[in-house]
Amino acid sequence: MIRINLNTETKKKKKQKPPKDTLLLIIPMIPIVAGGVYLFYLNTLEKSLTEEKEILEREKNRYYQQQQEINRLKRYIISLQREKEEIQRKEKLMERLQKGRDRIIPTLKTVGLSIPDGVWLKEIDIKPNSGTLKGYSFDPKQVSTFYKGLKKHHTDVYLSSVKRQKTKREGVGSIYSFTIKVGNGDR
Repeated sequence: MIRINLNTETKKKKKQKPPKDTLLLIIPMIPIVAGGVYLFYLNTLEKSLTEEKEILEREKNRYYQQQQEINRLKRYIISLQREKEEIQRKEKLMERLQKGRDRIIPTLKTVGLSIPDGVWLKEIDIKPNSGTLKGYSFDPKQVSTFYKGLKKHHTDVYLSSVKRQKTKREGVGSIYSFTIKVGNGDR
């Protein structure tokens, strides 16, 4: 049998309402799903924050190590500056000594030319303007010869002291210790 609809008016379909049982299930599920989504969001946020914290910790450690290296380099630079200052002081001293050498060397030369055999110098203290010579001799005549030799080259020569000392050795009579002061007055 064939059915034919002779009613040309179309029937309006009625909207179906969801059953009440389904609504009762969906309404409590909404907060649970929203809570799950929120927990998932918090979990991903926590992971990203912990990753960021780890990155920041690594950066902090790297910067701390770099700061330590910078501090070490600063200390090294300070020590190099001290060494530089010390070298500059030494250079100035060497320059001053070289300038003073021109005044001292002639005095040393005259002492070397004037010293006779039999005279031993124990101490030579020569300054740019003066000098002191201390020594020994077995014969006071040799001290006198040394004094006269220095007098030939310098105007200011003074025999400060001559002392006779007895020795305990046999065959050696006395030793004469002397001190001669020399001024800068060259002839």
